[in-house]
Amino acid sequence: MEKGFTLIEILIAATIFATFLAISSNSLVDVLKLEQKANVLRKTQQNTRYILESIIREARNANGEFIKNGQAKERVTSSYQFGSSGQLILTNTDLEAGKVTEKIYYKDGEIIRMDTLSKSMGASIFTTESAGIALNKTEDLRIIKFDFNGSAFYSDIDLPPILYVNIEAQSGEGLDAKKPELRAHTTLASSATPRGY
Repeated sequence: MEKGFTLIEILIAATIFATFLAISSNSLVDVLKLEQKANVLRKTQQNTRYILESIIREARNANGEFIKNGQAKERVTSSYQFGSSGQLILTNTDLEAGKVTEKIYYKDGEIIRMDTLSKSMGASIFTTESAGIALNKTEDLRIIKFDFNGSAFYSDIDLPPILYVNIEAQSGEGLDAKKPELRAHTTLASSATPRGY
């Protein structure tokens, strides 16, 4: 007598295997979606952090505008100023080169842009070195909110000011491939005081 499997045993085994395969594939799809979402969030935070750290680095190096008064130097503006049109203005004087530079950051739609102006110490008119440089691409990162505040002006201009910067951003279509379920949202904040004040 030959031993083997009956048709019913094979059908039961096939049904159990198919059920296990269906459950496993659904779990695998869920894991892949979570991994995609985590990658989009990581890239969104990384892109936002790059912009924030670029601004904070410039803020820490800013020392304000100086003029020479004989052999002495005199600070005439603070390191940080806030423009009336929602701009953050960081001013730095290179005393050795005799050059004053202003970096102006502002939100333009879903992009943070930067203008760079410069002049010689004591001059009254700035010239544009670069204008409208985008710090992000909307396909990678959309800026929702760009806030800053702090003590830009003291009664004593020689006291170091404090700057607080807050950036709220969302992943761009290039990262989430137009899939709303993969969209990532992040808010990062930092503060700075000038190092060489």
